[in-house]
Amino acid sequence: MDNKTTSQSRTLSGNVVERVNRGGKKKHKRINFWAIYILIVLIALVVIAISWVKTRQIMVEYEESQPENYVEKIIADLSKGDTSCLAQTNVSNKFENLGSTEEIFNSLVAGRTLGYKKVASANGAAYNLLAGDETIGKIDLVAKDHVIKLLFVDIVDWELEKVALSVKDGTNDIKVTVPESFTVTVNGVQLGEEEITVGPVQMEGFEYAAEYVAIPSVVTYEVKDLYAIPTVTVTDNLGNPVDMTGADLSDYIATFAVSEMPEDLKTHVLNVAIDYSNFFSRDLPGCYDSTACIQPYFPEGSYYIQMAEIYRQMDMWMFSKHETPIFSNETVTDYIRYSDDLFTVRVAFDKYMLLANGSERTDVNNQIYTYVAINGNWVIADVRDTQ
Repeated sequence: MDNKTTSQSRTLSGNVVERVNRGGKKKHKRINFWAIYILIVLIALVVIAISWVKTRQIMVEYEESQPENYVEKIIADLSKGDTSCLAQTNVSNKFENLGSTEEIFNSLVAGRTLGYKKVASANGAAYNLLAGDETIGKIDLVAKDHVIKLLFVDIVDWELEKVALSVKDGTNDIKVTVPESFTVTVNGVQLGEEEITVGPVQMEGFEYAAEYVAIPSVVTYEVKDLYAIPTVTVTDNLGNPVDMTGADLSDYIATFAVSEMPEDLKTHVLNVAIDYSNFFSRDLPGCYDSTACIQPYFPEGSYYIQMAEIYRQMDMWMFSKHETPIFSNETVTDYIRYSDDLFTVRVAFDKYMLLANGSERTDVNNQIYTYVAINGNWVIADVRDTQ
């Protein structure tokens, strides 16, 4: 190039380029601004993209670490019939056993859709296990590990602590009042002293019999909080089952039942009642002289013998003379056997008498006799008029 022609020499120092013109003067000039700007923008975009991808990954981790996801997996497994996550549940008592944990779970679900609802928890996370709208259990989770990312995002690694079924107390109660000599079973288990809430209480109406034999007592059994309506059986003192059809088990009362009386015993008590009646009408041989004629029918020292003796001495002479009585309408009913040495029976008959003055008299007898066994003999402890 010509020396007069502008010559250029380029010296790079930082961002400056020296240019020498014809007059020997220097000019300073920045390199291309837009190129640098684009480069910076590209770098920023790359950083932003990387940050966004990383942040998104962390947020996905965060979402996946939410305890609800763990719970939904549990619900899915349970819905498929996998009950391995359930804590062992033993629901049983003296009278019933609801079965295995799986059987209890199935009975609680009863075909309903499973769900969950978050509840407060002092430690970890807790959810009610729902079958439909009903709470049937509780799911407890605990945090196995924590990782803090992006300064404030807490990634939690959850694990199952337990899934416990909530089996409520039973709502079926029974109350049965029966003679102490009866047997009561609930689901095949015989009730005993620990189920007695009232008694034994002696039955009323046996004041005189109590002088000679043990009096029947009544007890009340109660069993509460059964999960299902129980099967209750009652067997009387003679070994006969009591009809429980339609029984209200919440307050059931059973008592001694009328049974068939042996014919020889029926004949005996009818003859005794007739003799006892004839004593007071002076129709029993020897009665005017003493009570010995009826003594075998009563225990020694009986109140009734004492009363008969007073009557014999003071009032028997006043009874009107009459022909031999005629008995009709004789019945022996309502035989109730309380024990091997105690029973009651109703004896009824009409006693017709033609009096010496020509008038007629009919005595209607309807009485309950209480018999006790003394030394193998049945004797009268009490007589009650039912009219």
